[in-house]
Amino acid sequence: LATGVAALGAMAYSASPMEDSFAGLMAFDGLASAGRLLVLGSLIASLLLSHPWLEKAGMLNAEFVSLLLLAGAGLMGVCAAANWIALLVFLETASVAFAGILGMRRGDAAGREAAIKYFILSAFASAFILFGAAVLFAPVHGFGSAAPENWDSTAVAGTLFILAGLSFKCSL
Repeated sequence: LATGVAALGAMAYSASPMEDSFAGLMAFDGLASAGRLLVLGSLIASLLLSHPWLEKAGMLNAEFVSLLLLAGAGLMGVCAAANWIALLVFLETASVAFAGILGMRRGDAAGREAAIKYFILSAFASAFILFGAAVLFAPVHGFGSAAPENWDSTAVAGTLFILAGLSFKCSL
């Protein structure tokens, strides 16, 4: 909770939009700030609501909290990603943390099965996103998330692969 509140304080302290950083991989604009605030609010609410359940289930709090913080950091990176590869790295960080949360309950065979299935589905979806980004590399002249100027069949195919991968990630 202290980490979430400190991150909220740091975001309030630097409320003005910053310049793009990390050589254009991250964009810290108003939309990214709103997304990061939503993720931090959800993280704090999840921590507050899960504590009684964790005590009742006899689960270890430290592992759950650290995995939840890692997932929150990954999702905050997704909100600010301005590059398909950066988006994929942050999305995978959050996905692996969520898979760990699914399978962390000892003695729960259904939880382990769900974690493995989620991990495999996540890897499958990531392959679609990565292939779509690779196909879009030529029309966009890089891995930036800007739309291509000329919508030929290559750009359409790359966009459809990325949308398919993101749809798998969202379980659509």
